[in-house]
Amino acid sequence: MVVLKNERIAGFNWYMQRITGVLLALWLLVHFLVIHFSHLRATGGQINFNWVHQRLQSGWWQAFYGIFGVLVIYHGLYGIYNIFADYDMKPGTRKALVWTLWIIGVAAVVFAWMALSPFIHGTHGGM
Repeated sequence: MVVLKNERIAGFNWYMQRITGVLLALWLLVHFLVIHFSHLRATGGQINFNWVHQRLQSGWWQAFYGIFGVLVIYHGLYGIYNIFADYDMKPGTRKALVWTLWIIGVAAVVFAWMALSPFIHGTHGGM
């Protein structure tokens, strides 16, 4: 029964790695078009705190970048896990790796929120 559960999880993660890869390509395209093309007309080519703050007042853009961050973190960390999974690890080593990646992932999500928070709330520490 445990093997079947692990196979299901492995299958789910295999699909999610492909799905997040496609979604990241689409998210990156939208981000690139908005940041590098649409702002040229709106701001005369200047990307500054006020322009980013104004755009991030929209709940849609907040959700966009929140999801973008989670996709990047999941895709990247699961990719790292797959690199290590190619080696024959002992169960204890595999467990330590999974816990380490989870801790890194949670810390990365918290850091991403802290990085976006000044733009969302409009506080930029006197910049």
